[in-house]
Amino acid sequence: MQVIKSEMNIYFDCDDTLVIWGKVKKKDKCVLVTDPYDGSQHYLKPHIGHLKILKDRKARGATIHVWSAGGYKWAQAVVKALGIEQYVDFVCSKPVMYVDDLEAHEILGERLYLGKDSAYGT
Repeated sequence: MQVIKSEMNIYFDCDDTLVIWGKVKKKDKCVLVTDPYDGSQHYLKPHIGHLKILKDRKARGATIHVWSAGGYKWAQAVVKALGIEQYVDFVCSKPVMYVDDLEAHEILGERLYLGKDSAYGT
């Protein structure tokens, strides 16, 4: 059994949270991510504001987890393409279920919803 010895675990999604999909205007402001599942390549825009939150929380002692519904290999590829390996403690697939006697809002703590156009900047 592995134990995460942290009282401050923060989870970041990849797609449209750390990197933004969509029409890319300038490839020089993007990162190239190679999909580890099919080898396709994608220019994605780093979400600067969300990355700042990740780095700030890490500097304050948080354990940083990055997940993706696209799978743990995709999450790992995004982390590497962004060059943020030193800030990320774990990568994983997005959970598909949780089992608990409490509702999510009672146990998961603060949810910071950051749409791709959030005020935290791009």
